[in-house]
This record gives sequence, C-alpha cells and structure tokens, in this order.
Amino acid sequence: DPQVFKMMNDLRVETVFQFETDVQRGILSNGVRDYYDLQTFNVLGHPGPLAFVPEYVERRDDTNKRWKKKEHPDVATMLEETHGVICYQEQLADMWRRFAQFTAVEAEAARKAVAKKWIDKLKPIREKWIAGASKTLGKEWAEKLWDRMQSFGRYAFNRAHACGYILIAYWCAWLKAHFPPEWWASVMSGCHSDKIPKYMNTARVEGVEFGPIDAENLSSSFSISENLEVTPGLTSVKGVGKLAAVKLTGKHKFTDIDMFVHKFGKSKTVMEPLIKLGAFKKCHNNIKATWMWYQYKYCSGKDMTMLRQQIKSMLLRGWTDDKIKQVKDDQIDNFKKLHPKRKVPLKLSNWSPKAQDTRENVMALYQEDFGLDEILEFEQQYLGYYWHSPLGLYEIDMSGRTIADAKASVGHRAEVVCIVEKLEEAKTKNNRPFGKIKVSDGLSNATITIWEDELEVLRPYLKKGFGMRALVDYDQVRGNFTLAKGTIPRPLPFKKRYSHENQ
Repeated sequence: DPQVFKMMNDLRVETVFQFETDVQRGILSNGVRDYYDLQTFNVLGHPGPLAFVPEYVERRDDTNKRWKKKEHPDVATMLEETHGVICYQEQLADMWRRFAQFTAVEAEAARKAVAKKWIDKLKPIREKWIAGASKTLGKEWAEKLWDRMQSFGRYAFNRAHACGYILIAYWCAWLKAHFPPEWWASVMSGCHSDKIPKYMNTARVEGVEFGPIDAENLSSSFSISENLEVTPGLTSVKGVGKLAAVKLTGKHKFTDIDMFVHKFGKSKTVMEPLIKLGAFKKCHNNIKATWMWYQYKYCSGKDMTMLRQQIKSMLLRGWTDDKIKQVKDDQIDNFKKLHPKRKVPLKLSNWSPKAQDTRENVMALYQEDFGLDEILEFEQQYLGYYWHSPLGLYEIDMSGRTIADAKASVGHRAEVVCIVEKLEEAKTKNNRPFGKIKVSDGLSNATITIWEDELEVLRPYLKKGFGMRALVDYDQVRGNFTLAKGTIPRPLPFKKRYSHENQ
C-alpha cells in the first residue's frame, strides 16, 4: 500500500509496533521500498546486525550488484535475498551446516553460544568452523566470516519471528495510515494517562483533531465524533466511576441538560466534570451558563442557597421600590374599579415581584462563558492533562517558532515558543546544578536543559503554564534543546482577556 510506505518514509511511526524507537527511525530514513524491505529493516534494528545497516542499504541500492565481487561466490548466492548481509538466525545456522559440516544440533548449540557470549564454548566452535569452512571457502574467508557471525549473533531474529512481527507492524501501520482518528482513539484508550499528552501532540501534528466530550455519544474509552474528532472517554474523567461510565455509555438524544438529568440523575460528582468539559455544548453553547443553571436547579447546601438568592436578585434587577409601589398601586386601583364594594385582598396589598427563574432566563444572566484559562484548569482537574493548547492564552505569532521548526534548524540557534510543563532539577557528576524544563507548544513536546546561572534566575518563573520565548541550541544526538548560554527566556504576553496578576 503506497500510503503505508509514504507514512513510514515520512517517519510518522509513533505507536507503530516495532518502529517507534530512534534506532528504527534512523534506519527507516534510508527509505522503505516494499514490504520485505520493511521486514529486513526491522531485523537489522537489533544489536547483532545493527552495524550492517549502512552496508545493507548501499548494496540494496546498487542495481549493478557490485557487492557480489567482494563476497565469496557461494556466500553471495546463499545471502542473495539480503544482499550478502546476514540478517536471520537461519542464515547463520545454514552457513555452519553447509560450509563447516555442523549437524543441525551443533548449529543450534553454536547459535546459542554466540548469542549468549559463552566464552568457554566459543573457542571450540570457532576451531570447528575454521577447520571445516577452510576446506570449502578457504581459511581467509573462514576467518573473515567468523568475525561477522560473532558480531551478528549478539541478538538477532529467526525468520519466523521476523515475519510474525512485521505482519503485526504492517497491520498497525495500515490502520494508522487509513484511519488516523480511530487509531489514535484506540491507542489512547489503552495507554497510561502519562502518555496521553505526548500522543495528542503527535496526533495533532499528523492532522488529527480533538473535540469535547459529547453527552449524546458517550463512550467509556476514547471515541470518534461525527466530525471525526477524537473525544475523551468517560473512564478517563476523574469523578466518573466505572459504574457510572457503564450506565452513561451509548448514543442518546437530548434537547437540553434537564432531559439528561431526568434520565441519569443529578449526581454532582458526575455532572460537574461533564458540564465543565463541554459535554452539553451541542444543547447549550455557553458552558458557564449551563453550570450555573445546573447548580441553581439541582444542587443543595448552604452555598447553593446563597447562589439561588444571588440569581433571584439578579433576575429581579430593575425592580426598584418605586416601580414595585407603582405596579402594586395600579393593581389595587384596577381591583377597586372592578369590585368597588369588596375589600382589597392581602395578596394585592402585600404583592412583590417573583423571579421568573426559567432555564432560559437564568442562563441569559451569564453572557460571558468561561475563559480558556478556566477551561485549562478544568481539563487539568478532571483529565489530568490539557485538551486545548495553553498557547491559546497568549498573543503570539507561531510562524517559524514551533518546537518542530527549531529541531529542523540543526546546527543553528533557533527561537522556540512554548509552555512550561514542569521543571526537574539535578546535578552533574561534578556536582554542578542544572535543570530540565519539560515544555510543549501544543503540537510537540521537548526538553530544554538549563545550566546553573540561568537556573538561579529563572527558577521562580519555571512553573506549570508559564509561557516563554527562548533561544535554544538543538542537540540532535540527545534529542533535546539547551538554553543558549547567556540568554534569558522572555515571558509571552497574555491576550487582553487574560492580562491578570498571573502574568
């Protein structure tokens, strides 16, 4: 499938079985041509045959097969399909049997001895190999091949193992290439919660979108909305237990939050996270107004009594004493005109306006929704990670300043815009203090190393959520950034709405 091989060649292999490691990414960068190429690359990515990767790629890409001139003809014929490179344990065993007359049992024993580095057993095996292979290949070739065998045998696959692994890997790659939202929802449903932010960032870079939890389509695990957005699962929401998740799971149709409450109950531990995570946005776009109505209508307690009084007071805003007196007098006058001989009822004499506390009226009191800063707090509280990017709080131009862009500027100092996730402090072997700042730009994660002088100055600011613009140098070997020496990151300017004391 060309789409699969394009994805593999673009190194979009996060979560693809067997190909997630930096070693495998490095091998894949040589270019995958077909299914069996993928299998060989996977096999070569292990300690035994790893050193032969450059040789394999060079020989594979040589259409004239000049490599055969460098090999013994019998060995070249035997290793034709892997371009003269030993890739599988079977090839090793076949060489011992064919060129040195080992029995099948002796070949298996030799394979184990090489793999496990049994020094005491390797000497007689070498002697037997040299003696036997010298007759068929010549002593020079026998010794040369032994060195390659010993290096290969440190850790390698047999062919059946390699075929089984690569079939599963290909299934994974095919599913990810053709059904990316479903793939990432599945991955995040089965992984530890600590990995979810990393996977979300990777998925966003790959074009997958994330939407809010939806009361009309609730799932215990991560799922896909009608818009092909990944949505959180109920079991990942703190406060919603397993029993509640089972009860709520399924497709429902609600026109308002009251229908939901009447069907499933008003439990605050369940309803609060659902509301604040936007589960009812289809019915009521304003999350804050929905939350206030739910509390007013369904919650009890001293605080709720005060809230009700406050809301009723807000609903009665505009009813001045003069206006109340005027309305009451008008009603009494009308009554006397209609019933001149009857006494004015107490309900007219004592009349006062009542709050029209319908859902629409209460919600109308809250025109301004929760801000992104509050939404991020809810997500951290109920999910344990950010569902939206914290960079949305800041006035920034992201062009050319993402973590991915900075990594692409290998060998050049780059500016990166990011949010601090956490600061980890440690000391070198020479007792020199340094820090590792875990950062994110809403798409990718990275680590920035910061040394003693800058650490002392910046420590008070490097707290979760701190937005900064920093000059960094990228270390391609270690895969992280180092803060450019002598520079201090600048705080990002908040958008107007968020220009509060936290800045």
